[in-house]
Amino acid sequence: MNKFYFSILLLFTSSFLFAQPVVQDLNGVSAENLATLIMGEQATVSNASITCPNEAGGVFMEAEDLGFTNGVILTSGSAALAFTPNNIGSASRSNGAPGDEDLENYPWSYVGTFDACALEFDFVPVGNQISFSYVFGSEEYPEWVGSNFNDAFGIFLEGGPEYPAETPIEERNIAIIPNTNNIYVAINFLNGSVNDQLFVSNTGGQHIQYDGYTVPLPATANVTPGITYHLKIVIADVSDAIYDSGIFIALDGEDILVYKTLNILAFWDENGNNLQDEGEIPLNNQAFVIEPNNKVVTTDSEGQVSLLLLEGEHQLGYQENTLWEMTTPTTYDINIQESTELPTYSFALQPSRILHRVEPYLSSNPTRCNSQVSYYLDYSNTGTTIANGIVSLEFDDLMEFVEAYPQPDVIEAGKLSWNIEGLYPSHQNQIQLRFGIPDENFIGEILETHAVVQLFNDNEEFVYSKSNSYNSEVRCSFDPNDKLTQSNLLGQSEFAYLGDTILYTIRFQNTGNDVAFHVRVEDFLDKKLDWTTFHPITSSHDFSTSFNRSTGKAIFDFEDIMLPDHITNEPESHGFVMFGIVSLPDIEDKTEVNNTASIFFDENPPIVTNMVANTLIEQVETDIETLNSDYSIRIFPNPFSDFATIEVNGLSAKDNYRLEMMDILGRKVRELKSFDNGEWRIERGDLESGLYLIRVLEEENRRILGSEKILIK
Repeated sequence: MNKFYFSILLLFTSSFLFAQPVVQDLNGVSAENLATLIMGEQATVSNASITCPNEAGGVFMEAEDLGFTNGVILTSGSAALAFTPNNIGSASRSNGAPGDEDLENYPWSYVGTFDACALEFDFVPVGNQISFSYVFGSEEYPEWVGSNFNDAFGIFLEGGPEYPAETPIEERNIAIIPNTNNIYVAINFLNGSVNDQLFVSNTGGQHIQYDGYTVPLPATANVTPGITYHLKIVIADVSDAIYDSGIFIALDGEDILVYKTLNILAFWDENGNNLQDEGEIPLNNQAFVIEPNNKVVTTDSEGQVSLLLLEGEHQLGYQENTLWEMTTPTTYDINIQESTELPTYSFALQPSRILHRVEPYLSSNPTRCNSQVSYYLDYSNTGTTIANGIVSLEFDDLMEFVEAYPQPDVIEAGKLSWNIEGLYPSHQNQIQLRFGIPDENFIGEILETHAVVQLFNDNEEFVYSKSNSYNSEVRCSFDPNDKLTQSNLLGQSEFAYLGDTILYTIRFQNTGNDVAFHVRVEDFLDKKLDWTTFHPITSSHDFSTSFNRSTGKAIFDFEDIMLPDHITNEPESHGFVMFGIVSLPDIEDKTEVNNTASIFFDENPPIVTNMVANTLIEQVETDIETLNSDYSIRIFPNPFSDFATIEVNGLSAKDNYRLEMMDILGRKVRELKSFDNGEWRIERGDLESGLYLIRVLEEENRRILGSEKILIK
């Protein structure tokens, strides 16, 4: 223990009797004292300086609730005010200092910083790593999350080589959110909704003034012993000089909270031995629940997902899935301690039944006139068998096909087709296409596209068909960041059935003048949706997702997306994410569900999308409760002009069935009771062009055997 630490200890001895935090401001405490307390025995310090009014920083001891008791504090207001009960809704005590040029010049491009407090010093490490712990807190929580008032701080390191490299370190911020790929700690990126396992809501707190703060976080760096480095710790208000923020830095050697990275793996255990053997595939989009947080995470294309768990007891379980069953325990009890070494928690799964099912999904960038626009055709194996077949895309006469990747296996007039070969369960493929959009003379025209999947078994017998329609309006001016909705039954529409799956697509574009390193999409889902049914579907780029089933908050993280700006590369400056969720079946007819989303580019304020609305309507026959997806409906041609043939796989000639055709408002427009070898013929007659729904029912118990969309040209 150094002499300065002893002097502070003696100064505060009498105060300890009252068990209250004690703060010594910068009056009489040198910058070198502060640097030495932080670095301790890890390094020798020199050339220390602090740019800060005396009341804005200092040393604290016997603090409570932070996770450590002694340390250094830097604030954009008052250090003493930080250690008072949270009884002021917007504590603010401007220290009158200017902003910080380094913060404003850093990649965040903060504009207008105020009340900066900065400690910087040189150090020479004795080992090959430095590490200290800190807590960031702010009065900007929670009201100003997602705003321009994203108070800034950074822990900037530069100097000698990063061990064991030989080249000097360029200035970088080591205040990184754990378990992320270089996402900086900031109000907009760590709060009660985002990375919430690292956030403490301090409403009514008795020892800290700030409305929210982080758990203790690590600042670490690999360094080379004996080489000189420079460290700068700085905090400032952003956009205005009110609502204080502060950083609490633990003394070297202080005990802190423990958290570990939990790694999950899901795979298809074909031989049932609970081990992932060679050739056994990972399973995508498998959901896992972590308690007591009530958080759901889903596996990526490698069957993996990771998250942080704080010290204490947790339970990890596989979210029930009617298609897959466990060959390993369904839950794990996990107790996180400092000495805990977590294995990878593997979940071996096997199909609970045989189901042939591949679902197509269509999306596009905004269809702007006089331009070439990217379309995306995704097809996902949501069944339990290895899929083989054909996926095809029919496109509008007003659209000009430019290119596709991969190239189509068959090109016909207005139709493109690709072979599906060996698509494993839970896996998906994406076809990227580019179409020419007509000129301004066609503004307002609806461009119709229609995707169809057909599957065949090993004997080349037809076993399944599924279609998806997608319409987009020709626009000559548009907001590139928007949200779309479509019903699984009614296509792109403002209507959906009660208890039906609603698809949401959130589109974004980098309209800045530099590359976006990270994009995050946040969406608070309406309480009239069944939050337990949330499931991500597809996207333009790799992403991770988490969903809080207590708040309805969905987060989609596109880390390292490297999204170019629209000036440098307009076609590649776009992205999207699509997810599905089921509406509650037992709410009032004609209930409206509203949703918007927020899109964050790097650490800029969010862009809020348009509001989308779905009116939920009852089924035509209210005594019919659920859809049975085991029966597949094949419609050809689809779209049709004069007539269409409807073929249903698996019907028995001895039973009675009925076919119904309904318009977008659920009104019955056709009904056929007889069928020939499982086929019906629908005549267009006086029906108008548009999207309709075909349903096949079993007469005896009114059960729906299958449903499909049909389009009349």
